[in-house]
Amino acid sequence: MLCQILSKCCQQRLRIIIFNNHNHQSSFISSTQYFSTTKIGTENVPGKSVWKSSPNPKPPTTDRTKLDRSELLKSLDKDFSHVKEEMTLFEIVNRGTYRGYFIAIIANCLFWIFCANILYKFYSFIGKREKVIERQQLFEQTKHQMKNGDRIMEYLSVYGYQILTKWAFMAIGVGSTALLFFLLTRCVAFIRLMPGGQKIKVGLINWNGGFQSEQRAQTFNIADVTTREHRLDRCYYISMKVKNRKSALLIDNTNGNFPNETIYDLTVGVRRTF
Repeated sequence: MLCQILSKCCQQRLRIIIFNNHNHQSSFISSTQYFSTTKIGTENVPGKSVWKSSPNPKPPTTDRTKLDRSELLKSLDKDFSHVKEEMTLFEIVNRGTYRGYFIAIIANCLFWIFCANILYKFYSFIGKREKVIERQQLFEQTKHQMKNGDRIMEYLSVYGYQILTKWAFMAIGVGSTALLFFLLTRCVAFIRLMPGGQKIKVGLINWNGGFQSEQRAQTFNIADVTTREHRLDRCYYISMKVKNRKSALLIDNTNGNFPNETIYDLTVGVRRTF
């Protein structure tokens, strides 16, 4: 009984395997016949692509109109003729900082003067040595017999290290102090939009760090003003350039405040070319 059941199961399994094998062969033959008789593209036309081109080709890029830079910049200028009174665009918040800058500049000048005097005394002490004194006496005896060029060179080699060192340090102190004072006077205390929206008033800080800026206020046309950095950039100062002026103005981006940020961006913050 068991042998009959096993023989029937084997016969059924064999029939299933033969049937699947026949179906696989028939599908493979049909697919090969299809790909052998099917042609891709058109009727073997030489030089013609098998892929069809788009019915609506794109126009060439040379036909595009070029944007005028001046017209693009004019489009950024907005009309603020509705402004009836002065509007603050920028102002210094921490005013004590510039008093500290003034004190630091004075301390810088005194430091260089102190160094110059200390070095002069040091070289004067060296000049009292016997060899140096003998060389100075020899120079005083023979300087009339030397030529002008030799006399100058010998004078500098004998006395120059004292005089040149002192005046070099003095020049560094005075020059750096003058430069720092100039930069201090280029810092902006406030920027205000004037009534009519066509001009701005810029107040500058005094040389002593004071904020009597109304005395040093200047008025410029908005179209003649541009900034090289944006107020959101990571920079300590924003350089503001005015047309037909050599030196730029400095807007403090760390100690300053922009009460009307949007209007600032549309007036002073627009980057223009002169």
